[in-house]
Amino acid sequence: MRIIKLSEEIFSDLDDVMEFFRDYLPQRDPPGKFRITEGRIAQGGLEPGEEVLFSYNGKIYFMAQSATGRLANEDKHKDEYPFYFLVDMDTLRPVGMSLHDVEQRYHHETGETKSLVQTRGWPKIENEGFTTSFWDSLK
Repeated sequence: MRIIKLSEEIFSDLDDVMEFFRDYLPQRDPPGKFRITEGRIAQGGLEPGEEVLFSYNGKIYFMAQSATGRLANEDKHKDEYPFYFLVDMDTLRPVGMSLHDVEQRYHHETGETKSLVQTRGWPKIENEGFTTSFWDSLK
């Protein structure tokens, strides 16, 4: 499971986030194309069908599964966003949960101490037991 932290430089407020997921992402070519900057997800760092949580300002607003792994971006934004992955739009769902609550649950259920809130990157949770139970609780 991957947590994607949406940038305040790209999304000025929550309305921008909601508009992006409601209006722009479904209309992209192809639908669900989520562009990513260099260094966010390594080659092989995202698998088709992997669970993805999208957070903004410490709160998770959407969940989905990836339809692809990381792909090379060839559109007009390729210099700024050299990669992308496809969000499986059929799995995109709104969520309302703080990232802090997810981190506490993760620590409690796994005994691991990895920070999900403080890290600047896009943390990956590789504990399959936690990922399955957490994802099932959101459905």
